[in-house]
Amino acid sequence: MPFASLAHQLRISNMLYTTSSEATKRDMTCTSETVQQVHDWKTRLLQHSLHDVDEITASNQQLLKMTIDPTSLSCDRAAAVKKLSNPEFSSALKSLPPIGASIHPGTHFTLFPIRTPEPLLALDGYDTDWSPPSPFLQRMWAGGVIEWHAKNPLTIGQTARQTTRMADAQLKPTGRGNAVFVTIQKNISNDIGPAITEHRSYVYLENKPEITSDAVNAKRAIKKSLTADFQTTVLPSTISLFRFSAITFNSHLIHYDHIYASKKEGYPVCLVHGPMTCTLLLDLFQRNANGKQIRKFSYRAISAVLVGKPLTLNGKWATDSAGKPYCELWATNDQGGMAMKGTVEFD
Repeated sequence: MPFASLAHQLRISNMLYTTSSEATKRDMTCTSETVQQVHDWKTRLLQHSLHDVDEITASNQQLLKMTIDPTSLSCDRAAAVKKLSNPEFSSALKSLPPIGASIHPGTHFTLFPIRTPEPLLALDGYDTDWSPPSPFLQRMWAGGVIEWHAKNPLTIGQTARQTTRMADAQLKPTGRGNAVFVTIQKNISNDIGPAITEHRSYVYLENKPEITSDAVNAKRAIKKSLTADFQTTVLPSTISLFRFSAITFNSHLIHYDHIYASKKEGYPVCLVHGPMTCTLLLDLFQRNANGKQIRKFSYRAISAVLVGKPLTLNGKWATDSAGKPYCELWATNDQGGMAMKGTVEFD
């Protein structure tokens, strides 16, 4: 997938709670000075790269497994307590994976935490390594593409290395003002060679959007053809969001500070992390894969996911025009609206 077209193919404008047609009707209103500043920033960062090293520990992998486990996030607390009281189930959930065990898809989000001192973070707690210049200060997770090298999985006990580069950045008008769409590429490897290639896309807004009830509910129509072959409903809680933030060392206030989320961002409650929803969908696939080896996951965030509201995770087996099987994954909110959707390619 060409880097320059990734943001377009993910249709990131959906993350701004507007339609593509609405976005294209707006004229670019940036000053020539702003356009030049963004151009200079992009030119500089295209030459920049970050290099990180991390150890893949059994403890972090187990903590994430426990945090996203459907029983831990069950809407029926009494049933969850009863199931977790079963010594055999509880022991399996708490046990550490052995050295040499492959990590599950999506759990690489626990690796390579942002090692940035607090004074160098943005005021709302996110890292600014790939942030465009002011006034584009409000960041949203927009989607991405994750590719696994099946013959070289990351395993517990390995030393992993990551190189991060900017793949593309585009200044565009949207339905809620001008924005900078940034795609970064992450190449993760072990001592054997490449293991994961990820393209991750963010959108940086010029002005804080006015969040309306329609935007929060995001009651987008779901195609009738999207009837799930398998699904589960979870209830992300304040505690589970805190735990996910801690495991991934994500200090973005919108995930755990209710006052910030409501007073500064205009949401009624805190928001579930984009990578948490992504990981939940990948976990759903893994539980229903029956030995299928995941190769690629392309996904996009469509609407905000609110803490304390049921989130239904869905999967459907499908076949493309060439007869190759794939799996559609999507998450819907308590209003039945689409929150995230993606496609898994597997072997």
